[in-house]
Amino acid sequence: MIRREKSDVLSQLPMIQQQDVPVELSPLQKELHAGFMKGIAKLISKRFLTPYDLQRLNLLLASARMVCDSSYLIDDKTHDSPKLIELEDILFEKLDITHNSRKVIIFSEWIKVHKIIGQMLRKHKTGFAELNGKVPVKFRGDLIKHFENDPN
Repeated sequence: MIRREKSDVLSQLPMIQQQDVPVELSPLQKELHAGFMKGIAKLISKRFLTPYDLQRLNLLLASARMVCDSSYLIDDKTHDSPKLIELEDILFEKLDITHNSRKVIIFSEWIKVHKIIGQMLRKHKTGFAELNGKVPVKFRGDLIKHFENDPN
């Protein structure tokens, strides 16, 4: 394994293009998010938080963040996600990644989001490599090489 410093390879990397695209939550996402926020407000109004309260607070905070990606992360019978609809539009309409050699790196904290994006890419017959914390370390190098060298 070769280990290199960021400063050694930075000049070899393409320019990073980052754009923030504000996306409105769906009505269902807003409703779920508001429910989590009410639970958070109730907990933080207490004078003393028990270890259980802190655990519950962390769960509510994580759930409030998850629902902003997709309601599916909270309730797998629903899938409201304007954010993922916008991502699909950006990838396949604006960037047209199926007809050019552009490569895109998408970060998500949630593995379920990786799976949803993977389904989207397969639907469009677009190759991808997925690297997350569940991928064994011994396979990660091969995934990175595949991403770097595969023209698709």
